[in-house]
Amino acid sequence: MMEIGDRLKQLRLLQGKTQKEMSDGCLDRSFYSRVENNKNSIVVEDLISILRSNNISIVDFFNSFGETQPKNHIYQEMIETAFVEKNINKLQAIQRDATFTNQIIKYVAELLIVKLENRTNEYKKLREKFKKYIYHLDKWDEDSLWILAYIMFVYDFGDLEWVVDSIFNKFQHDRINDSKIVYLLAQISVNYLKICSKQDKAKAQVQKTLDFLDDLPNISEIALYKMYGICCQSTNHKKDYEIILKESGYERYFK
Repeated sequence: MMEIGDRLKQLRLLQGKTQKEMSDGCLDRSFYSRVENNKNSIVVEDLISILRSNNISIVDFFNSFGETQPKNHIYQEMIETAFVEKNINKLQAIQRDATFTNQIIKYVAELLIVKLENRTNEYKKLREKFKKYIYHLDKWDEDSLWILAYIMFVYDFGDLEWVVDSIFNKFQHDRINDSKIVYLLAQISVNYLKICSKQDKAKAQVQKTLDFLDDLPNISEIALYKMYGICCQSTNHKKDYEIILKESGYERYFK
């Protein structure tokens, strides 16, 4: 079961903050560090002070210890829909939503706005925020996989290669029973194949990705992704695949 320290660290990383920034004005940083590592307990008054100081809902904090559906999923779906529809206004509304305090997911919305508006000069600033978040991850879960799937295009290829390899190494020998995790892994694989296609000397990474995609469970949710992997191995097949997508109304999801 998740402990209070684990939850504090998770929320701190999602806000892109250091331990000093998270505990500032509430606790000594070294003591806060021990709380995060579950080596020291924290009194209720100090915990509430930290949550309020960082605009974290007390209800949202404790929801993670029960069976309540995380708020993140709702906003992720809103961002996905807005991006596919190229609806910048909806993405901006998510950024302004004061009731949603997951700063990293808000950064994803900001990045997608920048992409839609073709402001590529702003990629570097956002890339550093995401690199900091990814670097401090303890594990790959549904939220972190979703974030990666939508920020991959802004990464330097060398850094991205390391990140994707860590995912492949984590999941390639696991029996994955969560269909959402499978879907996100397939999405990351296809995104990576597209990025690799623009790189010289990336054949080994392409083959590794194709093998990983092929080994994912054959569930209906990733049928199109599986098909894409097969078609990547043949130019003619890829052309046929693009025709199928266009006629089926799915083309825009793979642009």
